[in-house]
Amino acid sequence: SRLAKLTTVNLVLNTCSEKYLKEVSGQSSILVPNFIDEGFLIQEKKDINKEIKKAVFVGHVKSSKGVKEIIETAKHFSNIDFILAGPVSREIELMETPENVIFKGPVNQSVVKELLLTADIFVFPTYSEGFSNALLEAMANGVPIITTRVGANQDMIESFGGILVRTRNTDDIVQAILDLEDIGYRKRISKWNINKVNNHYTINKVMSKLIQIYNMTCDDEAKDA
Repeated sequence: SRLAKLTTVNLVLNTCSEKYLKEVSGQSSILVPNFIDEGFLIQEKKDINKEIKKAVFVGHVKSSKGVKEIIETAKHFSNIDFILAGPVSREIELMETPENVIFKGPVNQSVVKELLLTADIFVFPTYSEGFSNALLEAMANGVPIITTRVGANQDMIESFGGILVRTRNTDDIVQAILDLEDIGYRKRISKWNINKVNNHYTINKVMSKLIQIYNMTCDDEAKDA
């Protein structure tokens, strides 16, 4: 609170942080999201498969990212491969998992890109978040999202980029997958996600906003000098 009151401008990643900062310090803030390189944004519309065959997760494969719920969900959909890319925690390694849960381990960006291009849905039931680059990359590739209402997740997908579920709730994830079986629904989501990233989250868009804020701050400081 004291630091916020000393600054000329406070920057936050999501509306949750914006609200919290206002509550604890009385200070306003400006929301500046994370960004993605234009090269990661899909250039053409994504091919949407008739059926959901591949669900992808990218991030640290641990309980706090909702991975236990993903594993439980996989038991309900033997026809879907649940592919989890990222470092696997010891706790998750020791779990018994169904055959359709596939651990890829740590992967580079080219592998992430390939996984997202072929993914039918992106499942990200994290318990807490700031502004997820993994979620941003999935949106940039037109993948329909299932995620929780934490951090910037709701800011990012709103009511159009996928389905928001409760944390620690497997039933919600199962129902979300059933809802996304509608191919027309997934096509609309895919198009919306690509447009949202292109209009708001590219490096040029975000850096332009950030530079404007810096220039405004410098001008205000010069006037006060």
